[in-house]
Amino acid sequence: MAVADKFIMSDETAKGLVNGIKVGGFWGRVGVYLMLYVPTSLIVGIITNIPIPVGLNSHNPEVFLKFFGYFIAFAIPFVFTELLVRSWRRKNGLSVNGNIAEELRQREVDLYVAREEKARGKLDNSSDTKDLNYWFGLLEKGAITEAQYNAKRDALLSE
Repeated sequence: MAVADKFIMSDETAKGLVNGIKVGGFWGRVGVYLMLYVPTSLIVGIITNIPIPVGLNSHNPEVFLKFFGYFIAFAIPFVFTELLVRSWRRKNGLSVNGNIAEELRQREVDLYVAREEKARGKLDNSSDTKDLNYWFGLLEKGAITEAQYNAKRDALLSE
């Protein structure tokens, strides 16, 4: 295994991180943001040669502003992502800070049950035996008597 392969995320890891941002609690999301933010910002900072405010540079305000300005600017996408997650949760009536995995599962089950009930309702309502023309056709063919037709007609009209 090459050294570079150790630093590349697998698809399962990436999906887990995205899912953690989507449904995780606040501190879980902060953890994911830090896992993504700190290594990438340090690598880019080293590549772009950002001065670090330590040692002789610790009292230099220009170095201090460049260093922290860089990290604040690099954090903007993560702050924006957090704001989007919070607004989506508010819009959908979910907990802003809590873990919403169970709530999402319950909503999915409720939606499935509603679809099943709707489908059953359509099947029951579209049944031929609920149609008066069906019974009239049987009467014309001689399959049922006039009394049976009148009883079914009265039952269907009373519903």
